[in-house]
Amino acid sequence: LTADIEERTALIAHLAAAGIVAVFHYVPLHSSPFAKSLGVPQTHLPKTEELSARLLRLPMYYDLTDSEVEEVASSVLGFYR
Repeated sequence: LTADIEERTALIAHLAAAGIVAVFHYVPLHSSPFAKSLGVPQTHLPKTEELSARLLRLPMYYDLTDSEVEEVASSVLGFYR
């Protein structure tokens, strides 16, 4: 989780410049297109919405090497230095 959406956007750009794909793609279920298609009332859930705007998904998959993990971690730490 980043501090806010601006920080998340900047971190995504920083990682992209290093060739690291980090994405934001979590949409809270209550406001998702699927929920809307089912007619779920569009409830305002401020904490859920605020947290979803700060969430960043870093690369994580079964054949990610230790070297790649270190590269991602180093780049994230470099952003915050």
